[in-house]
Amino acid sequence: MSRSKMKVLIESQFCSIAKDFPVDIRLESLCDRIYPLTGIEPNHMKLTAKDLEGNVLSTIDPSAWDDEYQMLYDTRISCIFVEDTSGISDRLQRSDEDVSFKLSEEDYVQRQDTLLAWKVRNKMGRFDPAYRQQLDESRRLQQERLQSLEINQRCVVRSDGKPERRGWLRFVGVVAEISPTDIWCGVQFDEPVGKNNGSVKETVYFGPVSANYGGFVRPTSVETGPHYTPLEPDGASSDDEV
Repeated sequence: MSRSKMKVLIESQFCSIAKDFPVDIRLESLCDRIYPLTGIEPNHMKLTAKDLEGNVLSTIDPSAWDDEYQMLYDTRISCIFVEDTSGISDRLQRSDEDVSFKLSEEDYVQRQDTLLAWKVRNKMGRFDPAYRQQLDESRRLQQERLQSLEINQRCVVRSDGKPERRGWLRFVGVVAEISPTDIWCGVQFDEPVGKNNGSVKETVYFGPVSANYGGFVRPTSVETGPHYTPLEPDGASSDDEV
């Protein structure tokens, strides 16, 4: 019988906590859930997955991977070591403070000698007012883009480091399985360049369409308009399509 959840040991230089995670959790959500356990910002994480024997299975830099990547589909994973690429953890470890310990999540959050508490005191990461302003600006841009989108219209999806993709905008709203608050756009692609069929777990948000012809993307990556016709198979714009 397949497992819907698996227990994974989350380790960093300063903590070691075993937690249950859904097997199909997306990379972005996994990093968000690891953050309060380790105090390491998702964009400063380097994840090393290990099996029960301590053998390295994979090493992932979340900033270089698709947010929808489902790391825990590899059920051999027993432990994920989270490295802080910002160097803050190294500086703390060299300090006079004794910050090495193994605690429950609840106790970790309450401690004042942790990486998370240090960031709170020094207003770093999500506790930095500038970070909050950046987050608020991102949300503003998302909401602004939403005003210009039309459901069931032709659309284009442009993401950094990826070829342009085209299709139909079929859904705009919250996808609870990805995030309980963020707004996502459900796109039916012209080609099999997506991640799903318009459904997440057992919830159908649009379609369903053929496998890999559906995907959920941020509103700021989407534009709608009748001029976004299917890309020509031999055209320059489609040479890099996956």
